[in-house]
Amino acid sequence: MPASDYAGLWKLLYDWQTIIAGAAAILGGGIAYRAGVIQAEATRQAAEKQTSAIKSALQAESIMKLMDKFDSEHFLEK
Repeated sequence: MPASDYAGLWKLLYDWQTIIAGAAAILGGGIAYRAGVIQAEATRQAAEKQTSAIKSALQAESIMKLMDKFDSEHFLEK
C-alpha cells in the first residue's frame, strides 16, 4: 500500500517508522564517523611509535659507525 493510502492509525505508524529509521540512520552515521576518528588516531599513534623506533635505530647505527671510525688504527695514528 503506498504511503498516500495510509490514514488514521496507519499514517501515524508510517510516520513513526520513518522518524525511527531516520534517527537510526543518523545515529549509525555518527557511530561510523566516531569509529573512523578513533581508527585514524590509533594509526597516527602507531606511525609515531614506528618513526621513533626508526630514529633510535639510525642514531645507534650512526654512533657505532663513528666509534668504529674514531677507534680505527688509521685515525689513532693521526
